[in-house]
Amino acid sequence: MAATRGRVVGPIEVAVGSGERRSTLESVGSNLADDPAIAGLALNFRDVSERKALEEQLRKLAFHDR
Repeated sequence: MAATRGRVVGPIEVAVGSGERRSTLESVGSNLADDPAIAGLALNFRDVSERKALEEQLRKLAFHDR
């Protein structure tokens, strides 16, 4: 991300944890090193674990017989 001055990078999904304590985070970052008010990187994360679980459930229902 350091090489992408002024551009947004992402969204990127990251799985963290293991077993039943696993979460999926979506990350978006911006290199704002040239902005004098920030002079650094801005990272935003949000937990999309519930959405990913629902997507998987729908995928199973769509492609598997009961």
